[in-house]
Amino acid sequence: MDLKLKEKNDDESAVKKSQQPVRTGRSIAELASLSTLSEEELEEANEEAEDATAYAEEYEEADDTEEYEGEENEEPESEEEPEEKQEPPLEHFGRKFSFEGKPTAEDIFRFMFYHTYCSVVGVIAILLILASLVMAVWSFSDGNYLQGCIFAGVFLFIAINSPLSIKKRAKKQSENMSTGEGVITYTFSDAGFDMKRMQEYAPYKYENIMKVVTGKTAYYVYLGKMRAFLATKADLGANEETFLQLIRENVKNFKG
Repeated sequence: MDLKLKEKNDDESAVKKSQQPVRTGRSIAELASLSTLSEEELEEANEEAEDATAYAEEYEEADDTEEYEGEENEEPESEEEPEEKQEPPLEHFGRKFSFEGKPTAEDIFRFMFYHTYCSVVGVIAILLILASLVMAVWSFSDGNYLQGCIFAGVFLFIAINSPLSIKKRAKKQSENMSTGEGVITYTFSDAGFDMKRMQEYAPYKYENIMKVVTGKTAYYVYLGKMRAFLATKADLGANEETFLQLIRENVKNFKG
């Protein structure tokens, strides 16, 4: 039994190495999620994924135990595992260009600042900042210094702590995404676009884009409310005009 299992694992490893590129769902999706989710949300998502994996492994072990509880000479029926359907690489045509995504910490900070303060939570935070500032000024002018200090503390915490936290996350993500194995190669054409990072690959049609927003140093390409990637103007270079043509022609919600 151990020998068969070892041979099976060796065969699976050989198959995985021969596949280039491989479409990977979660890893490619994380490329976008990393720019929008907070560290707490990412940790929670990773914990849920680990729990699901552990549960699946325990369930498989239980099935194996029950399967071999029969007679000693009885051999289990061999069942072929269904092959996972891999989406074929996108066949590019027409206008085509590629670029490596290496957003700087400033690029990611601008995007995260926009994403945070243009959401419902961000609007509430702005209202709290204004309200606490007004109340602090009113309290000090009225002679209520204790209340004024409390409101001033709320103002400083929201107005300073949040941007500093975003800046810290932006620097960390820039280091992960702009060097070595973290660099993503994007290819755009009239057919659609795809992402490649090492052995990971994911093709997309333009209809998968929810919206594109023009920032000061980059274009924010949203694949969902919490998934986006940056096409920085520096990385696009001479291909920026072609990129804009493709986006204008194929994406309805383009804020240019």
